[in-house]
Amino acid sequence: MFIWPIHVGEMLGFFSEEGLSLEIISSDANIPYTLFLVGGNADLVMMDSAQALHALNAGFELASIFEVHRPIPQGVYVKESSPLYSVLDLKGRTVGLGSNRDLATLQVALAHEESTIEDIDTVVVGDAGPILNSVFTKDFADAFAGSLASVVPLAAHGVRVRDVTPKSVKSAPINSYVTLKSRIEELREPICGFVRAWSKGVYVGRRDIEIIAAMSRHPSGVPEQWEDPDYGYQFLHAVADLVIPEGEEFGIADTDAWQAVLDDMLLINEIEIQYDVNAIIDHSFQSCANDFDREKVMSKAHEWMRAGENIPYVRQQY
Repeated sequence: MFIWPIHVGEMLGFFSEEGLSLEIISSDANIPYTLFLVGGNADLVMMDSAQALHALNAGFELASIFEVHRPIPQGVYVKESSPLYSVLDLKGRTVGLGSNRDLATLQVALAHEESTIEDIDTVVVGDAGPILNSVFTKDFADAFAGSLASVVPLAAHGVRVRDVTPKSVKSAPINSYVTLKSRIEELREPICGFVRAWSKGVYVGRRDIEIIAAMSRHPSGVPEQWEDPDYGYQFLHAVADLVIPEGEEFGIADTDAWQAVLDDMLLINEIEIQYDVNAIIDHSFQSCANDFDREKVMSKAHEWMRAGENIPYVRQQY
């Protein structure tokens, strides 16, 4: 469900209308996604803002062309019954990390409370379900720093968590589509088609989240995430909060929020240079991303919902 705009776009033909055939590459979070671009393995990568700024700092000429997820889906979580209510309570405790890069997630959260990682032990536990479940149920760690997408599925196993990340961290952008600056003109037409198709998928969810639910219950979606319907809707609404922008338009980069990420990285000495964030943000795709007929999009979505073969996946009350 985390990338429902791609699934919806493929089911409703939004990508094929743009003449696009997608190849999706999944990768370990510890691998620098910049390598996929530089090596010619990918035209676009979904990259978080800290990764993009790290790449800029390393001398890579990248452009963030479309903002995908806001607010930040990384955070610091404790189990619901925990006596810990703030990251300041983590002193003398152990924090599990989803990946190596989540050390920065923890450091930034602490820095926003004018604290440091001193006297806190960390261990990389990964984000696989069974292991992460043990972090909270068997007290392998007192807290977890990592992705919201990792902790939401725990509810299906009866594990409830609480977010103790300072609210000031939550304004930061996280995932954007990024490409090499040197390839922007070469890829302009297909990238325009891609972000327009993505935006159509997001728009369907904005207008009617139940259509996204039905499509994700479809065998080509993630039906395993709907074995417990309550969990399915909980996860879907959590993802919707990330995917659907606050404003009417899609993919609009918030330069102030990017600046906040850079300031956080300077705060914890991840970067030592105050860059101009406009050096990495390319606004030139925002017009084509939002250039589509909204009513035609919903007409196709409703047609899919009415099709006889899809009725088993549609909620009865619909």
